Amino acid sequence: MAARNHSFLLILIMLMVGTGLGVAFLRDGGSSPSPPLPQGGAHMGDRGPSGSDVDRPASQALPLVAGESTGARRTQANSSGQGAALRGRLEELGSGLPIVGGQVLIQFGELTRSATSSEHGIFEILVPAIQVGTLSVSHPEYVDLHTPNLPQPTEEEWVIPMEPAGSIRGRLVGPGAGGEGEAQVELWRWASGRLEDLPMGVQDVLDNGSFEFTNLPTGNYAVAAIKAGAPPILRSGVEVQRGQSTDVLVTIPLGSAFTALVEFRGRGGPVVGAVVELEPLLVGRDNPLEERVTREALTEANGRAPFTGLKSGTHRVRIRTPWGDELTEQVEIQTQVRKPEQRFLFFPPARLSGRVVDPMGQGVSGSEVRCIQRSEWSIQSGGRVRFGGWGGVSSRQGGEVATTITDAGGNFEFERVPTRTSFTVAATSSQAGSGGAEAVGGFGMSGPVHLESGESRAGLILRLGEGFELRGTVRDLEGLPLAGAQVQGTVTWKRQELEARVTSSDADGVFVLHGVPAGRCRLTAELEGYTLNDLDKKVEGNMQGLEIQAKPAHTLEGVVLDPAGWGIGGAHVRARDARRRSRRATADEFGRFILEDLAPGPWGVNATASGFGAGSGGALAVEVPVPTDIVLRLEPEVERAPCVLTGEIAMKGNGTPVPGLRFHGYRYRTISLDGTRFELTGPPANKLTLTATSPKAESVTFPMVHLAAGDRVDLGRVETRHTIAVTVHVTDGAGRALPDADVILQRIPGEDRGELLVIPKSVRLQPGERKGEFRFDQVGMYKWQLVVRHKAWQAKSLQVKVSNSSKTFNVQLTKDRRRGGGDQ
Repeated sequence: MAARNHSFLLILIMLMVGTGLGVAFLRDGGSSPSPPLPQGGAHMGDRGPSGSDVDRPASQALPLVAGESTGARRTQANSSGQGAALRGRLEELGSGLPIVGGQVLIQFGELTRSATSSEHGIFEILVPAIQVGTLSVSHPEYVDLHTPNLPQPTEEEWVIPMEPAGSIRGRLVGPGAGGEGEAQVELWRWASGRLEDLPMGVQDVLDNGSFEFTNLPTGNYAVAAIKAGAPPILRSGVEVQRGQSTDVLVTIPLGSAFTALVEFRGRGGPVVGAVVELEPLLVGRDNPLEERVTREALTEANGRAPFTGLKSGTHRVRIRTPWGDELTEQVEIQTQVRKPEQRFLFFPPARLSGRVVDPMGQGVSGSEVRCIQRSEWSIQSGGRVRFGGWGGVSSRQGGEVATTITDAGGNFEFERVPTRTSFTVAATSSQAGSGGAEAVGGFGMSGPVHLESGESRAGLILRLGEGFELRGTVRDLEGLPLAGAQVQGTVTWKRQELEARVTSSDADGVFVLHGVPAGRCRLTAELEGYTLNDLDKKVEGNMQGLEIQAKPAHTLEGVVLDPAGWGIGGAHVRARDARRRSRRATADEFGRFILEDLAPGPWGVNATASGFGAGSGGALAVEVPVPTDIVLRLEPEVERAPCVLTGEIAMKGNGTPVPGLRFHGYRYRTISLDGTRFELTGPPANKLTLTATSPKAESVTFPMVHLAAGDRVDLGRVETRHTIAVTVHVTDGAGRALPDADVILQRIPGEDRGELLVIPKSVRLQPGERKGEFRFDQVGMYKWQLVVRHKAWQAKSLQVKVSNSSKTFNVQLTKDRRRGGGDQ
């Protein structure tokens, strides 16, 4: 059997590369002929089939890999039609020291050849005459190298410099690490004093809480841990050194609990089915966890949405009711509070009913009626932006908030629709006619509807306008009809898309859409093997002869390389056309990528990768279809050690942490808060003045510092003081409220303001919720000069002492300005 296998293998080899090479291959038991080597020459062997995919021939030759020249000139090696020896040497980048034991692997489809570098770093591999394959170089202490195309064998020694590498081994510890739920860690690399935009690696944590990242370039990293039921943690300042494994312990706390209680204002009662979104404010610029930590829950039958495993600090709460009302507020979540609960109030929804009729006034059954809300911001007096609750910020995303179908008489009813804001009601139907006649469909829309809380309004009439017929053909670029294409007509109203009709093209490529309303309509045709194509038309009547040209889908293949010609594995590639359509792909370990479903025409292609600058080249303008593969090249980004700013801010008197602390004046990338201590990491800065603010305390400004790459500066300890909300009620001589007064608190010279504290010279109070009320939420507890001015009354000035027990003041303006009189 063995002899039979050898004979069969010999025949195959002779057919491929010639009798001489096949005999030599078989004689040596699978080893290629070994020319004389220096002492400690490389060991070579044939591994046989590797099970990997067969490599495709490159349609565009890549440049030779740059290396150090060891001779005066390069000469082509003599292959004699049987192949040639690829000789080289592995050395450490920077030092030039030889790398012993490096593995060099060449792969030709399913056939692989390998060699191990000697004590002088030397290797040699026989390359067949047909040089279609890939090359990889690896060593436990250096970063792996891969090139998608083999270089030309020459008599010259090919020097391959390798970058030192290390690894990170870690484990999740702490009270929150042992709980149930999956955990994931992300690895982020520092470059130019900042965290890169993309993670360098992502992996799931093992059951014992351990994880490991290997083959990492030396430098500084950050490890992010995200575990179900626990707050996210970012561990920065992890340094990887050559040939070493850095041990990292990531402490996972238990986390805090919070419950949002959503109820109706006034009459009370729970709001069921509201979407509650809870997002921690990580107060770090471009913090990689910013988009990964949002929690979402629906309110239960009792109106409560419970959350656990939260990080202490400031969180943003977004609530959207089933009828479209929204509310956004900030809450403070503290670990020491066992079961914090906060109440959020919404105005009761309104009720709306009406009827859909055709042009003759007859009810249209089976018509789809939609309540569509516009995107908007609701701004009330005092500069506050809010809706549905007090003391918060509310935005409306808009869109459809309710839908229903008319009954046999064309009647419809919405039990819950938004209040205190404008919305529109739209109806579409395929039966705009009456009397049983075949219908062509119709579309109707109301004007803006504004309802008050709890209001019940009836009698809204939606009259369907005439629906029009759109007839056309779907063709390819050669004008041939395409059958089976799905054609959809979409009506656009104030940036809201209302789907009108959907059909398919017949055997002749013809499509017909009925009941399309007047206005802008976008026709789209979709068919497998073709890109999504559309046609924008203004519909004012029946239209014929429309033509949608379907363009075939193409693929774009290429490779992402560094300056030396090595592939950049894991590079992210993106292509965009003039219509801002985009396609994405991720390069394999050799830097190869494939972008699919591209329409013919111009596309811009760019690549990004960890360790390479975002603006380092890596961008091309191509015309699809591209006859050859494209090559994107990226320049390595120079790594600079991040700077570190540390310090301590505490409340005066009790030394507790400052709630809701935020930092300004420094473009920091990560932040760590541990009680009263803080640590910021970021890029170098020539002039830096760091300011810390809080909604509950006075601002702190540290002295200006200079940061060079790798600097670590301790700003020391500073104490701040609580601020409180001050309310002033202003009335005239008759005791009537004056809503248009001007109320100011002015700082009195000589008041002790504390070291490094920022106290404003004056504070202007804003109109409050009640007439004649003025309020400011962040006033220091000092003596202030309270000044009240009004256009019809003489101004009044008095000295007040702001404290926890003295924060509401009543000011009466008694002297009419028209009758004269001085300021009091």
